[in-house]
Amino acid sequence: MQQNCKNKLSAKILYSLLFMFIVNTLHAQNIIRGIVYDNETKETIQGVTVSLHENHLHSVTNSDGKFEIKNIKSGLYHIHFYILGFEPMAQNITIFKDTLLLIYLNPTYIEFKNFVLEYGLTKTESEKSSLSIEHLDKKYLDKESGNTLANSLEKIPGVSSMNVGVGIAKTVIRGMSFNRVMVTDQGVKHEGQQWGADHGLEIDQFNVERLEILKGPASLLYGSDAMAGVINILPPLIPVEGHINANVASVYRSNNDTWGVSAITEMNRNNNFFRIRYTVLEYGDYKVPADSFTYNRYVLPIYNRQLKNTAGKENNFSATAGVLRNWGSAKVSFSLYKQQSGLFAGAVGIPRTYLLTPDGNKRNIALPLQDNSHIKIISNINFKLKCGWIENDLGYQNNLRKEFSFAHAHGTMFNYNPYDTLALNLNLHTYSYNGRLHFNPKNSFRNIAGISLQMIQNTIGGFEYLIPEYTSAIGGAYFFSEYNKIEKTTINGGLRFDVSKINMQKFDTYIYDISGNVSDTWNRSPELNNYFYNFSGSIGISYLPKHELNIKLN
Repeated sequence: MQQNCKNKLSAKILYSLLFMFIVNTLHAQNIIRGIVYDNETKETIQGVTVSLHENHLHSVTNSDGKFEIKNIKSGLYHIHFYILGFEPMAQNITIFKDTLLLIYLNPTYIEFKNFVLEYGLTKTESEKSSLSIEHLDKKYLDKESGNTLANSLEKIPGVSSMNVGVGIAKTVIRGMSFNRVMVTDQGVKHEGQQWGADHGLEIDQFNVERLEILKGPASLLYGSDAMAGVINILPPLIPVEGHINANVASVYRSNNDTWGVSAITEMNRNNNFFRIRYTVLEYGDYKVPADSFTYNRYVLPIYNRQLKNTAGKENNFSATAGVLRNWGSAKVSFSLYKQQSGLFAGAVGIPRTYLLTPDGNKRNIALPLQDNSHIKIISNINFKLKCGWIENDLGYQNNLRKEFSFAHAHGTMFNYNPYDTLALNLNLHTYSYNGRLHFNPKNSFRNIAGISLQMIQNTIGGFEYLIPEYTSAIGGAYFFSEYNKIEKTTINGGLRFDVSKINMQKFDTYIYDISGNVSDTWNRSPELNNYFYNFSGSIGISYLPKHELNIKLN
């Protein structure tokens, strides 16, 4: 009896110790500490940014060159060190206990902005990628700020913009635009009516602090819309733990009397962070160095060298909240973009003389005009694994585009009402999910396996017709691998399979007689139910004999 009690007591103690060990293992938190030195003078460097890309944790060296990053889960990490005036450094480290690093950076008078920062879905350094990549930071975007985000990118080689009015512009990469250039925002494809020349990009340019441009076919990882390249809007850096930041920026442009204010506040406390931004922007009619323009061989006047009815205004709001933990990170972002802008009569429809005559007010918005709103909710959740990590991007978007103009019959009308000015009402709902598994079983290989899912619903209204109502579902799966064991050489390649289904509604337009009665119908689009399939593959090589020369082939 006594022996039996002793056995039970021993078993309880053993189970308790085992439970404590498991709990302690599951919640084990490692710390990375280090000191950063100047490799020439051997003195410490203050202000070096130290970042782990798997969980977005980062730190900045103090006056003694020391840094510390807490709450690190055991596993393989890629750590960056960068500061202006020194060559940035990146290296792989394996963390299974508290780690001390001694880092030596080489001084340089050249800013290697592309050397260490990682790009795209592959998180590959620029010189190792076989695609041409440009990385733009907040400093560049502020310096080159244009009327729109697309205008701010025009000085990048191979990149231009297509403009309709002042606040409406689309990016062109190596001569291709529309659905051949993909725009992603925090891992989710931005979906508006991007097929239209007069449909701009519904993104607050003040809210873009980091951006990368992939020039060339990136369809393998991003899908078929990335035929010409990708405009990848990266999330802003998360504030350092314990910091509260606030900033107010203003802008004025004399060409069209633009004024705008954008305010932001952000905080990180115990690695729980939030960010809020509000932007208001207004502008008047655009000035041009011309007194006339030609339409169908007719020379029409431009009064006072101003394009009448190109004024507009924007009101944008965005908020982000999230957590950083040793297992990874999670955040939710919400944004609301609202824009109302006039359209120059010479850019849309048929320019009438009375539409070109000055009305004495260069800031009013008259017909024809656009009224656009874009709601976006994005969730990003990353899980750290022992030999890699998992990224999950979930998004919902609602793009509501309204175009107003004077009603005109011309023999055919959709929902004709001579007193109605709503020409188009395009309402687009988009649901998307992107999942990626990064796994690096060996230091010489970096692999990605991913899936992307998207469902779109488009409804229409107004008295004009451009596209039918439709629903579509798209799914894709891909595998990508990068090999970099050969000195100064990186080889990458992969395969992708996509399938999509589209259900397009039949649409008939009414035809009226001179009395305004319906006399007939005209089938503008038939009913369509179809599937599409696609296989794609890619292989590329990047050779870097020295910093000044980088050879890429795809």
